[in-house]
Amino acid sequence: MQRPGDGQSAAHPIAPGHLMIRSLINGKLVRVFGFSLATNLAFRKNAGKVTLIGETDQHDFFNTGQVELGRYATRVEAEREVTMIESAMAAGEGTYHLQFALAPKEK
Repeated sequence: MQRPGDGQSAAHPIAPGHLMIRSLINGKLVRVFGFSLATNLAFRKNAGKVTLIGETDQHDFFNTGQVELGRYATRVEAEREVTMIESAMAAGEGTYHLQFALAPKEK
């Protein structure tokens, strides 16, 4: 049973080892359990050098179970974000807001 103020919604209970994060790339709120970093090869201005990828257990025909969460100017910033996310997961938090990612580009 969910208690008020525990950071989790009764409509979207979070399994242990999972965390809800809103992607700064596509705006979707996703439940993730693992992370990886990918080096960006694009040389566009403000594209970021590293992308944080979240692993989800939401697989279907069009979804590979991975979602791009945010882009970072340096690998150090991306690794700092992963450390903060892992700390939030260990503390039993239900959600996490990306803190070190580059601001999303206006469309």
